Amino acid sequence: MSFNLFVVVAAVIVGIGAGLAGLSRKPVGWDSFFRTGTVGAIGAGLALIVTVAGTGRDPLAYAHILYTVLAISVPLAALILLVSVRSSNLLRAVLVLMLLPAPMAAYATYIEPFWLKTEIVTVPVESEAAGLRIGVLADLQTTEIGVHENEAIDRLIEEQPDVVLIAGDLWELEPEDFQAKKAEFAALLARLDTNVEHVVAVNGDHDNFLGIQSITAGTDIIVLDNEVIELESRGLRLRVAGLSIGGNEERRRGALEQLPLGDAAITRVLLAHNPDVVYDLPANSGVDLVVAGHTHGGQINIPLLGPLVTATDQIPRSVAAGGLHEINGNRIYVSSGVGRVRDRAPQVRFGARPSIGIIDFFDPTIADL
Repeated sequence: MSFNLFVVVAAVIVGIGAGLAGLSRKPVGWDSFFRTGTVGAIGAGLALIVTVAGTGRDPLAYAHILYTVLAISVPLAALILLVSVRSSNLLRAVLVLMLLPAPMAAYATYIEPFWLKTEIVTVPVESEAAGLRIGVLADLQTTEIGVHENEAIDRLIEEQPDVVLIAGDLWELEPEDFQAKKAEFAALLARLDTNVEHVVAVNGDHDNFLGIQSITAGTDIIVLDNEVIELESRGLRLRVAGLSIGGNEERRRGALEQLPLGDAAITRVLLAHNPDVVYDLPANSGVDLVVAGHTHGGQINIPLLGPLVTATDQIPRSVAAGGLHEINGNRIYVSSGVGRVRDRAPQVRFGARPSIGIIDFFDPTIADL
């Protein structure tokens, strides 16, 4: 039995068991409610113990257990009690409220993770590259190429960017599984390469530099490993420094130092997977934009609270939520990504829709005329 299936089965058993324990008291009242809660807590604890025994100390697995208990066990137990409550309107209202996690979880699991948006932002630049359009693709983080991943590529192509920057984590697969799926990923990126003049990529935490090189072989896609390149599109010039994960640290420092140098008229972009890289730049560095992914917008983003988890050491929660921001005088665009965390993590997005990014560089002096 797969881990995900085990968690669902365990949650159903806990919910039914807790609900039936509450029904053992007649008439159904608050004592039944508390009995249900006690049995449910014990059942969830047992499921957690089994999970720990099978997965080790994996916080994502714990989060999955908690999420599934809230999404399945609690509403199921409440439903079983609700059909038997006759006298207490307050208890009935509480039980109705306990049903709400079920539709919310259904939305967060089956709707929002696939509700892709196109996020368009504008960045002022005092350079010759005003008018340049950049697309951003981050965190496909998928186990296969399907409708959702193809939609992301379709949307990028429709926006007609001059350059597409790929901020890593194209897949989340074991090495042997990646070998079996390489052709799917290669075909997806080849389609992007055919329709966009320049495509530049770096690796993330789950994919790797050599793997991306292997699926882009035979295309014009450039995979950067702590290095700087210059591109030209429609006469507009762009310098990109691409930082890899797991690459040579000396090369990394060299790329960061080289990016701001030279002709001030050229637009400078720093491409990396983790947005923490913005702190490697000096304040007001002269780099026009940092482009990153990694945070997935938090995946669960609560109104007024922000992302529950940022997955970074330094980035403020408001920045990790995604979009265009400024840190220490350096602009940074953080993509909320296309995919989501896989494996033992809860497969959810709530308040953090997946996205592809479109960045339009403009000359503010012309715009103000």
